[in-house]
Amino acid sequence: METLASSLRLAKNTQNQVHDGFLFKGNLLCVPKCGTRDLVLKGIHGGSLVGHFGEDKAYLMAKEHYYWPHMIKDIQDIIKRCFTCQMAKGVRVIHLLKGCILPFQPLKVHG
Repeated sequence: METLASSLRLAKNTQNQVHDGFLFKGNLLCVPKCGTRDLVLKGIHGGSLVGHFGEDKAYLMAKEHYYWPHMIKDIQDIIKRCFTCQMAKGVRVIHLLKGCILPFQPLKVHG
């Protein structure tokens, strides 16, 4: 887990700096591994104005403003878990039906 101490060690690099309590690598905001990173990923991938782009476009948008190690892997993981993207790709989402009992005949409506 990333800590403030490790972030400050990273800041000793000449291209890294702390500004108003935020760590920057060049002009990119460093995002620690926490809930904030998840929010950034969800905003980039499935934001309300634009969203559900593929890996390449999401990565280009993310690396324009943010930095964290293994960013592309995190983007790939969130896209693999995105129901909307998987349905758009035509991927069968079998795990949703696991454990469901499907009737062999149409259900009768009483009443």
